[in-house]
Amino acid sequence: MRYLGTATVAENGARQPTGRWRFWYPNGQLQLEGAFDGGSLPTTDGLKPARTDVSEGGRDGAWSAWTVNGAPIWYGAYENGLREGAWTWWFEGGQEQERGSYSAGLENGLHMSHHRNGRVAAQGAWVLGNRVDAHRTWDETGLLREEMSYDGDGLRAGMHRVWSFEGILVEEAFFHADEWTGLRTLWDNEGRVTMIGHYVGGVLDGDQSLYHPNGKLRQQGLFDEGQREGVHVGWDSTGAKTWEIEYVGGVPGKHTSFFSNGFKHAETELDAGMPNGSQRMWSDTGQLMAEGRFDAGERTDAWRYWRSAESEDGEDDD
Repeated sequence: MRYLGTATVAENGARQPTGRWRFWYPNGQLQLEGAFDGGSLPTTDGLKPARTDVSEGGRDGAWSAWTVNGAPIWYGAYENGLREGAWTWWFEGGQEQERGSYSAGLENGLHMSHHRNGRVAAQGAWVLGNRVDAHRTWDETGLLREEMSYDGDGLRAGMHRVWSFEGILVEEAFFHADEWTGLRTLWDNEGRVTMIGHYVGGVLDGDQSLYHPNGKLRQQGLFDEGQREGVHVGWDSTGAKTWEIEYVGGVPGKHTSFFSNGFKHAETELDAGMPNGSQRMWSDTGQLMAEGRFDAGERTDAWRYWRSAESEDGEDDD
């Protein structure tokens, strides 16, 4: 026997469960118990080899569920087939896994979940299916891993923080309407800043700075609605400038590289990221060493080379 209860017969001949019903696993262990006020009984397809599939439609009042080994899974109430009031879930070992309240089938009130060791895993408030106010998550050791706030529509708003497995703050950002808006800062697992950027509508808009592990600037530039704009600069870990790229509407227009002593190494005009136009190259003493042009990444015309300040001009027609 897979289920037992009382049913009425509708005008169309369909049987509708009413009152208290029980459903069993194939091994005879009780699977579900609760009351119906309408709904439908399991079909032949619902009598699975491992369980009995039971529709939530028509459930009314308290219900309980068990594992195939007899351990409680959850307990809660329904009203007109929708979750209503307090609900509780358990791990198979009997420890509480989660608890929360519902209204008309939607999360409503404080919800809290636990790890198997009993420590709190997550906690936050809901209003009719939407997260509100502060929500937090913790790992199994009790370390706070994430903290975020939500507005009345269930969207992230305000400060959002993330911590590493070691408890180090690795991200801090402001949200508005579920999108990054304002400053966003990233740290590595040793607590060193790796990025500071300003966002609007979920994309970079304003200054962005990237850092080496020793704290020196690695890269800096402006963004406009997610696209690079103006001159972006890169430095090595000693603080020496290594490159500059000029952007217009996110498209690089000129790339300049530098020697560690500050002298220019090369200056190249770009189109869609490819050399297109003039290119000049210098020695680390500032001596012009080569000059020529590119067309869509290919060399064109004659190139001129200089070996030293006193040498004569030379040409290369490659």
